[in-house]
Amino acid sequence: MNKVIRTMLVLLLMLMGACKKDLGVELPYEGERLIIYGLISADSVVSVKIDKTASPTGTFMYGEGINDATVAFFEEGVFMENLHPLGKGIYRSPSGRKPQVGKGYSLRVEALGFPTAETSNEVIPRQVSISSYIFQDTVSSLFVGETARKLAFTFADEEKELDLYYAKIEGQYQGKYVALNTFRPDRPLEASEDICSFKSEDNQYVLSDICFNGQSFTFDIGVAMAGALQDSTDTAKRLGQNVACDKIFLHFRKISPVYRNYLYRAGWEDEGFLKAFTTPIREYTNVKGGYGLWAAYSEEVVDILH
Repeated sequence: MNKVIRTMLVLLLMLMGACKKDLGVELPYEGERLIIYGLISADSVVSVKIDKTASPTGTFMYGEGINDATVAFFEEGVFMENLHPLGKGIYRSPSGRKPQVGKGYSLRVEALGFPTAETSNEVIPRQVSISSYIFQDTVSSLFVGETARKLAFTFADEEKELDLYYAKIEGQYQGKYVALNTFRPDRPLEASEDICSFKSEDNQYVLSDICFNGQSFTFDIGVAMAGALQDSTDTAKRLGQNVACDKIFLHFRKISPVYRNYLYRAGWEDEGFLKAFTTPIREYTNVKGGYGLWAAYSEEVVDILH
């Protein structure tokens, strides 16, 4: 019987090999381009990641980034300095330069064998602080078996034509990241978007002041109190174990329109195996001659458990 099964498996494999056919279709490929990824704020020294695109055919191994590029940094169109390579494609201001609120910044990147890549000019927005928050009321979680609280935080918007904001929830256990579920209270998961806000990936919520221009506004987020531990180093817990957070941070940012557009496109992406059944989405980019993201923000971080 075992011999018969082995014979059938061999025949099946031969048939599968015989069905393989080269369709002779060439996928469009414009050649290698530089990828720039950098988020800048007045609180951080300027740094950026430089990488490259890969052909849609053949084998691609993740590399160490581009480490021999010339990364020119400009303030209001005036050259300031070349960023210094640190390895693994990371470049940083050698002078420890931090951007200034209200000023615009851009990059020009050159590397042998690649077209020159240039970013758009990004202006650092003024910080907007959270005026108050409440994180006490227990709410029914949209995820079965979870204990959750409602976070309600308030901030004052300026009376301008358009202001954009970002709120992200991050859980920690003994300094290690915990993957938490978040949701909008009193609304189903599929209705997480309205004309004032939308949810992007990784518990990120983006708000537009179209609904509250020049006013104080309160935004609610349901937050699970426990989640899967993402790093078990130096803890007594296992990787992936469900743990109660000892810290939960609210990252509140005022963001540029470019940053908002990037997060909106990211929110369309399906995750995991679902990507195989959806139409590919072209990544948002504001880089001329290449790809990537160069965006500006200001930020306040609050530990809402304390």
